[in-house]
Amino acid sequence: MPELACMTVYQFSELSDAAKEKARDWWRAGGMDYDWWDSVYDDFGRICEILGVDLKTRDIKLMNGRTRQGFCRKYLVHAGSTA
Repeated sequence: MPELACMTVYQFSELSDAAKEKARDWWRAGGMDYDWWDSVYDDFGRICEILGVDLKTRDIKLMNGRTRQGFCRKYLVHAGSTA
């Protein structure tokens, strides 16, 4: 049988300074230690490829000493001349 769980939720501005720091620490450690977003970049790159958009890439060093190509954080689109 389902149970009802109630909790009080505060706005960040309502927290004490110590609670704000604890919340920041929790957020920083919040499971961002893996590359869950890589598939989003891969999908974006594939869509751009289909549309004929070239994205600037760079070498990314891997832990094993090898490298792979990755997108630059600032996407520089190389569009053709509009003249």
